[in-house]
Amino acid sequence: MNFKFSKNNRLLSANDFSYLKENASFAKSGLFLFFHKPSLKSDGKTRIGISISSKNCNAVKRNLLKRKIREFFRHSDYKDLNRDIVIVLNKRRFKTVENALLKLETDLNNGFKLISNS
Repeated sequence: MNFKFSKNNRLLSANDFSYLKENASFAKSGLFLFFHKPSLKSDGKTRIGISISSKNCNAVKRNLLKRKIREFFRHSDYKDLNRDIVIVLNKRRFKTVENALLKLETDLNNGFKLISNS
């Protein structure tokens, strides 16, 4: 099994993110908001982008959350949905990083299930 998080699995450019701003489908799961559309690339891979505002927490904690989200995605079975997904931290439900880390896996799993069923 391949556990890499290569560039093929990432939304990299501003064009990738702006593509998802227009008419994207929306799913909400706990701490996260998921904006998703069919992928621009035709390779069948899921590409993700992560957005966490600097108003929520400092850079160290933001990067910790991003690492944990990437780690979840690397080990998940949701790599072949052929979707582009931006994962945004819901600032209304976010309290502390420690609290978020406890619910992270459950909320991400529920969100990806909603996307795969749509």
